[in-house]
Amino acid sequence: MKKLVLIGAVLLLMSILFAVDYAPGNVVFKSDEAIKVVKTEPYLETDRIWFNSLISQFSISNLTFLSEELVPDEYQSDRLYYLAIFDTINSVSDAIDIFNLENHIFWSEPNYLGQFDILSNDEYAGIQWNLDRINLQNVWNLPIQEFGDPEIIVAVLDSGVDLGLNNYPFPHPDLNLNLWLDNHGYYGWNPNALYGNDGGPWLDLNEHIPQDKLGHGTAVSGVIAASNNNIIGISSIAGGWENQSGCRIMPVEIGDARGINEVSVYRGLLYAYRHQASVINMSFHLESESNLVYSAISDIYNNHYNYPIHPIMVVSAGNDYT
Repeated sequence: MKKLVLIGAVLLLMSILFAVDYAPGNVVFKSDEAIKVVKTEPYLETDRIWFNSLISQFSISNLTFLSEELVPDEYQSDRLYYLAIFDTINSVSDAIDIFNLENHIFWSEPNYLGQFDILSNDEYAGIQWNLDRINLQNVWNLPIQEFGDPEIIVAVLDSGVDLGLNNYPFPHPDLNLNLWLDNHGYYGWNPNALYGNDGGPWLDLNEHIPQDKLGHGTAVSGVIAASNNNIIGISSIAGGWENQSGCRIMPVEIGDARGINEVSVYRGLLYAYRHQASVINMSFHLESESNLVYSAISDIYNNHYNYPIHPIMVVSAGNDYT
C-alpha cells in the first residue's frame, strides 16, 4: 500500500513539473471559413452549424476573431484565427482532439502561456557594461552627433511602461521624452487587457492603457531609449541627449506579473506592424511553439501586407526557452 501511495505521489509530482502551461478553457484555432456570432444571450450562437455543435459540446461562451482590425481586410480570409473560451469542466486536450476532427478546422492549439525573461534588480547591472561593450561612448563622440532618431519607433512587447500611475505623476522621467503616441493620443496598446492568463477576459474591454505593474517593460524600454545626459536614471542606446528626443518607445503590454499568453503576443505583434514600428523587441518566451504566433512573425518577416515600414524583430537570447 505504501508503495502505491509513493508511486501516486511521484506521478502527481511529475505531472506538475512537466505540465505545459496554457490557459484553461481556451482553444485557439484556424478555420477555413469565417464564423459570425449572431447572438450571445442566453447562449452563444453563430452562423455555422458545425461550430454551434462545438458550442453545445463544450459550453463555449465566447468566440473572438483574432485578426479583426489588425489584418487588412483583403488578407483576412486566409487568416481566420479564433479564440474559443469554454467551460473549464472540459479539458483543453479533449477540446483540441475534437476540434481537430472537424473538417473546417486546419489546426487547433492551447492558448500557450509564457514568462518575461529576467533582468537584474540592481540599478546598473546588465545595463551600463553593455554600453562599454559596444563602444557607445565613441559613437557619441562622432561629429555626426547622433544619439537616437525620433523617426525610429521601437515597439516593446512586454509588461508596458510606467506611465505615471505607479510612482510618478507623469510618465517615467527617464522615458517621458521618448514615448510614442497614436493618433488618438494613447501610449500604445494593451491586448493583455482583453486576454488575461486566467482563461478569459479579466479587465474592462475598453481598457487600453499599457501601464507597467511589473517593472520589466519599463526596464527594457530604459535600456533602449532612456534619456541620456539628463542627470537622472541610466544611459541608453538611443535615447537622445539632454532635451533632445531619441528613438520612441511604443509600449505594447502583452502580460503582467502572472505571465503572458500567445493570443496577446499575436495581437501585439500585429498592432506594432500595423502602426509602423521600425523595430519590435520581445524579451520573453512562450513555453511551447505556437502556430498562431508563428503566423504573425512570418507575415511581418515577409512584409506580407506591404506596409511602408518593414520592422526588424529582436528577441532575447540566453534565457530559458530562448
